[in-house]
Order: sequence, then C-alpha cells, then structure tokens
Amino acid sequence: MYEDIINKLAKNSRDELSDIIAKLNERSRLVIALKYDEELSNKEISKVIGAPEDKTIEYIEYAVKKILTHPPFNKYVERVELYEVIEAVKFITPELIQYLKGKENDLENLPPEIFEELIAELLCQRGFSDVKHVGRDIATSADIYAAYNIDAIGEQVKYFVEVKRWKDKVGIQVINQVYGAMLIEQPDFGWTAAMLVSLSGYKEFKKIDRHMLDKRNVILKDRNDISLWIDEYIPNKDGLWLPKGALLIE
Repeated sequence: MYEDIINKLAKNSRDELSDIIAKLNERSRLVIALKYDEELSNKEISKVIGAPEDKTIEYIEYAVKKILTHPPFNKYVERVELYEVIEAVKFITPELIQYLKGKENDLENLPPEIFEELIAELLCQRGFSDVKHVGRDIATSADIYAAYNIDAIGEQVKYFVEVKRWKDKVGIQVINQVYGAMLIEQPDFGWTAAMLVSLSGYKEFKKIDRHMLDKRNVILKDRNDISLWIDEYIPNKDGLWLPKGALLIE
C-alpha cells in the first residue's frame, strides 16, 4: 500500500518528493533510491544494505511514512493508516459494513476469510433464511451455504456460493469448476444452484453466455452487486444477521 502511493507521488510530484527525500537519514534515502529509482526488489535491496528481507521492508515502510508526514503528502497518512486497519480486521461488525458504504476500493484490502464472511452476512440480511460461512468445512468446496425459503410452496432453494476477492477477472474455467463442484456435492447437500461472487468481475465468454449459465443454475455476481448489497444493508437489532459459529453444513 505504501509503495503504491509513493509510486503515484513520484510520477506526479517528482520535485517536491525529491526535496523531502533529501531530508531523510542516509539509510532511508538509500532504500528509497534503490526501490524507486533503481527499481530493485526487496530481496535485492536486502543484499545491498546487508539486512534480512523482512527488515528491509520495515526500512522501506519507515522511509515512506516519513515522506507522508510532510506537506503536501501528509493528507495521505490517514488513508494509509486506514488501509492498515482494514487489512487487520479479524471479524465483521455492523460498523465495518456501514463504513464500507461508498468505499468499494477498501473491499480489496479485507482479508479473504473476512470478505467471505461479509458476503455471508449480506446474503443473510437480504432474506436468505439459513446462511453459513463454511470455508473451513472439509465436506464441501463451497465458501458459503445459503438457503432461501419459497414460502408459497414450502420449498427451500440451496445455493453453493463461491467467493473470489481476486485482482484478476474470473474466467470460464473457474466457473466450470464451481459448477462441477456443485453437481458433485448435489446428492449430499441438495444444492439447487451455484452462485459465484467475484469482486473483480468476469472475463468475456466466447462459447457460453449469461443466459446459458442461468439455464444451468449458475448465477454470477460482481462488484456492482456487492456495492448494492452494502448500500442497502440494514443491521440486525442484535448486531449481525449471520448466526455465530455457523461453520459446518449440518
């Protein structure tokens, strides 16, 4: 995160950045020069300065933080620290979901399991009667079990939900894998449909389209859907809608 910001600053504010770098101590100036001027990897820098790679990363982050405390770049400090908080989240709360409204970029910084838990909570709030975050259940390949009651006929639709918080768009190979896993597990869990939720969206399909996937009961959801779910989210009066300890399919 720090490195991304400095890269952007270097492109747009080279003169101001150089003035600030000149005020850093010798080691900080060296690691910044090796990182951003010479474009060396952290491993290569560690060899040059004679320090372990994890220590080198600490030096780089220290130097970048120093830069970000100076005008005109100090406005980035709060944002960077906020990213660190998001990355360190251990469990979801109604307050976290409220914060995420209108801040879709922060979704990419949530830990993968917390992102799955977020999707489970959103589905639960939207009317799914039985939702479980089952990513650690070795009996299933699904990340989320989500059942929806059709009261008019007294039936229940069970969704095999796969969640992808990837940077790259999901291709048809992954969709086929999810569909195949749902079919294999259908006799055991009674899956009705597969739902794939991809933060980065989907690649263009050449041999199949959304209509054909719908016929196979494969539903694709993306960032726009997630944003809508978050925007329309209303906390439960008792906190979260997602049942505590729902980690296994019964």
